[in-house]
Amino acid sequence: VCFQWRSVALLSPSLWRAFSLYTRASLSLNSQILNCWLQRSGCLRLSIGIYLPTDGPWIKEALTSFITTLVAHSARWEHISLTLPFECMNLLRGQTPFLRSLMLGPCDAPMPGPDHPISLFSDAPQLHSVRLSVCFEPDIIALPWANLSHLEATLLSPQECATILSEAKNLSCFRAVIVDCDDLLLAIPSFPKLQSLTLIGNAEETPREDLLDALTLPMLRQLNLHGIW
Repeated sequence: VCFQWRSVALLSPSLWRAFSLYTRASLSLNSQILNCWLQRSGCLRLSIGIYLPTDGPWIKEALTSFITTLVAHSARWEHISLTLPFECMNLLRGQTPFLRSLMLGPCDAPMPGPDHPISLFSDAPQLHSVRLSVCFEPDIIALPWANLSHLEATLLSPQECATILSEAKNLSCFRAVIVDCDDLLLAIPSFPKLQSLTLIGNAEETPREDLLDALTLPMLRQLNLHGIW
């Protein structure tokens, strides 16, 4: 790249507002890259993807510094995907007034979990779309369920499903992979706004032929059931 084009790129924040970082390398170098990228994005809203596996060579101080640098710009987050070791989830606190979509999940599950749920994104008035990873547990991490219109989740138990759906009354689209479908009927309340429902179970389990009779979904337009009915 010639000097002129490099100068144009460095002075164009819109080129730096979206980035993804999937790494097992040292966080010291990646922290420098992250900080540089954030500075070059100016004041624009951010779309960020971060994946830090649990088996990475993380030093606690470097991991804390990396997450702290990221969170310092949380007021500019618009779309964010975070897969992080659970030990650093408690650092994800701050104002997120422009956050619209979130992919969240620890890449490991704490044993045992904390006494109180970690309150993430408590001030996210524009958050409407959430995708949860395999290790997400609603009893451990709290989210503003009532805001959501779109929700995807993987490997929820019926009880976890019930916990989430009891608060997420404004969903228009819900997709979930459910484990142990025997008690699933207890987890599906009435949803006056739900238009799309996808439930995926284990094909080896006994089909729930009474599931459709139990659903009260007056606005439903799309229904997909796999391994459940």
